[in-house]
Amino acid sequence: MEDLARIRSLLGNTVRSGDAGVVPTGVVVDSRAVRAGSLFIALPGEHTDGQHFVAQSLEAGAVAAVVRMLPAQPELAARCILVEDPARALETLAAHARERFSGTVVAITGSNGKTTTKELLRRILSLSRVTGASPGNLNSTIGAPLAFLNHSSGCACWVQETGASAPGEIARICGWLQPDAGAVTNIAEAHLEHFGSLEGVLSAKSELLEALAARAARIVLNTGDPLLGSLAGRWPRTLAYSLEQGLALDGAPLRWRGLNERGCGLFQFDGETWALPVPGIAFAECACCAAALAHVCGATAAEIREGLSAWEDPGGSGGRMRVIQSDSLLLLDDSYNANPASVRAALRTLRAIPVPGRRWAALGFMAELGTGERELHHETGRRAAEAGLDALLAVGPQPALDALLDGYLSNGGTMGVRCQGIPGALEALAGLKDGDALLVKGSRSAGLDTLVRELA
Repeated sequence: MEDLARIRSLLGNTVRSGDAGVVPTGVVVDSRAVRAGSLFIALPGEHTDGQHFVAQSLEAGAVAAVVRMLPAQPELAARCILVEDPARALETLAAHARERFSGTVVAITGSNGKTTTKELLRRILSLSRVTGASPGNLNSTIGAPLAFLNHSSGCACWVQETGASAPGEIARICGWLQPDAGAVTNIAEAHLEHFGSLEGVLSAKSELLEALAARAARIVLNTGDPLLGSLAGRWPRTLAYSLEQGLALDGAPLRWRGLNERGCGLFQFDGETWALPVPGIAFAECACCAAALAHVCGATAAEIREGLSAWEDPGGSGGRMRVIQSDSLLLLDDSYNANPASVRAALRTLRAIPVPGRRWAALGFMAELGTGERELHHETGRRAAEAGLDALLAVGPQPALDALLDGYLSNGGTMGVRCQGIPGALEALAGLKDGDALLVKGSRSAGLDTLVRELA
């Protein structure tokens, strides 16, 4: 972090003599997070305005505040840095920090799996170099620059997750981030209310790929995704991979070999087969993407295997595809969240796990699907029938779940049950027998974690 004199200069302000040598300890946009030494940036928001908390932040120990209006009190105004747009000022500071950063920067986006892929890649690269990654959900036009400013110092490699709630946001992040390598994990029906269609999602996520190509940076492309696969051959310096086709590492192929009895992915490399530590096909796809990114960043095959094999979810696995084995039931708890693509991946996992009995699924409502909500639930029901489910429970009061059940039954599904809530689901699940497997999945708002707690 630069001292206040340099920060004022970067933001076009007159340098005060007292600023020299005062180096902020970090950058914050939430007055509640201010600590002694913080630089507070007063951002306007939907529900409140950072301008209202300038005095409070300075009193709490902030060394300066970046504002678009100076406070009336002269003693407070003297400690402020006046700018036209505080959000752009934040990006200016991040861009300057990026210019001074001599390490490798990797950017990851996608509809699903970007956080897991980010953490997997960080784990692999940390075996050979100091590697940092954007914490939590700091992946927006505000969160990404905050993450880089506050956490990248001293790193030889930085892994940045990038998200978007509107077209142009990923391009805006890449404008200052200047990534050296990157990947889009997949394109799926997530946040369609922001992008309108799958093509809109592809366009938004491809902003990262276009930014990488403009810098002649390394692109990792998931050709197993139909929409991303259609872009194969479009850019140079592209490493293609897919779960089905594998990935070439150090001259030998890394190949997918299905799931073991615990639902964990099996990979084969150099004649040896080994299992991932976390169940689910979705996790295996993240592992494959992380392996490809690590490869283009110079990691060895041995480091990639070690990083993937020893990985533990830093956020805990509650509701994120965990397999709970009891004496009579194999329970797949994927209740944390859901969209059509992640449900498809969960159904593939259920189908691939070897079980002696039947395969059931209790599926809840999928939120944030926009105007195509009913059609997407119907299509998900059709996919459930194709996956060979022996029974499907549609759990919740939302009308879209009627379409889910209809999609299942009208495409060859054998037993479908409409449950308005958890009590009805528990009653229907009394029909489970020894050796059966049950998948539980829905958006967080569906509350199917309650069902899991009743069953586990």
